[in-house]
Amino acid sequence: MSFWIMSILFSLLLLFLNIIMKGKLKRKKKEKEAIDEKEKEEIAKKAMQAILPEDSDSEEEEEEPVQVTENLPESKAQKLLELKMRMNQARKLNNKAVIEEKERQSDPQFEKKRKRKEWEEEFQEEIQHLKEKGLAEDKLYLLDPANVAAKKKGKKKKVVFGWDVFNEDALYKAYYKRTE
Repeated sequence: MSFWIMSILFSLLLLFLNIIMKGKLKRKKKEKEAIDEKEKEEIAKKAMQAILPEDSDSEEEEEEPVQVTENLPESKAQKLLELKMRMNQARKLNNKAVIEEKERQSDPQFEKKRKRKEWEEEFQEEIQHLKEKGLAEDKLYLLDPANVAAKKKGKKKKVVFGWDVFNEDALYKAYYKRTE
């Protein structure tokens, strides 16, 4: 019986030690994250000062941006800043693309809306072009070239059904399709 009591006490002791160690690890992790955040903020401040130096009277503020790139030659520091600017631009474009992709995936009518928007923009441009020429909006067809107008009007096809399948027009169309 004493063996069972000892094993229970031992397991409780291990449990308490585990809880205490987890608490210490969490505290250390939080402290480390706080330190990392402070360091990131300081680095960001120094980088911003290096990118956009402010006019100031004190000499200390003028020296801080130099400390960021003190070990690097001026050309390399400039390249580093250009890379940072490109990364920022890429991040912004990526975020915009992610948002657009989310809209595209969540909205089943996205493609239809996009095409409609493009069509409306083209239509507005055509109307603007009409106004520049001094024509009314209902005369939009006047802007179309002759070949486009002919395609729009087109030639109506005869519907073939029943015994008309064997008439001369249908036989000629079939022959023409086979010989193309």
